[in-house]
Amino acid sequence: MKIKSCAWLVCLILCLPIMMKAQVLKIENGMAFSSLVNEGEDLFDKSLSSYQMSIGLDYLDQGWYALSSNVGYLRKGGSFDFYEATDPGLNMLKRNMKYMFDYITLNTTFRVKTLSDSGWNFYAGVGPRVDVNVKRHISLGDMDSLFPEQTAPAVNRIIVGLKCETGVNYNFDRYLLGLNVSYLPSFIKPNKDFIAHDRTFTVGILLGYRL
Repeated sequence: MKIKSCAWLVCLILCLPIMMKAQVLKIENGMAFSSLVNEGEDLFDKSLSSYQMSIGLDYLDQGWYALSSNVGYLRKGGSFDFYEATDPGLNMLKRNMKYMFDYITLNTTFRVKTLSDSGWNFYAGVGPRVDVNVKRHISLGDMDSLFPEQTAPAVNRIIVGLKCETGVNYNFDRYLLGLNVSYLPSFIKPNKDFIAHDRTFTVGILLGYRL
């Protein structure tokens, strides 16, 4: 997908809720926890934690349900440990290799939520998600240069999946403070070759403003 096409997609995700009378503008910051699930192998199956953020809009709020659209940055991937001989005496050095994919992520979820006069609202939601790959990085400490981009497996630029979420918001005046926990299953694997699907979870703190 070309950059121009990605820009139009982002504009559509953000402008459509505005035209549908957006009610809450929000920013989320938190952590993503990801690993790569391989078929018959344990390669990059250890969890990789990274920063994630998004900006979004809640709209069509009808009391017990609402829609939420977001665009943000997300890193997925995994790591694994191995031992390397450092001298003829066979002293072993433990090393860690990380395989990381950076994405612009877009999603829209349908949320069902509780109604409360105390200011607290609990919700659960699910909806489609599209991740656009913008960078891929293989890290092995000071040995990064041994793994040039052209030798790495081909990347799927577009990942289609779901966002399954649950969370809680506290409303005060025109502001909103919340916690969101999400599971991000994907229908397309990040690599075209040896790596199977990723397993990714996110945890984020939300700050919102009622428009």
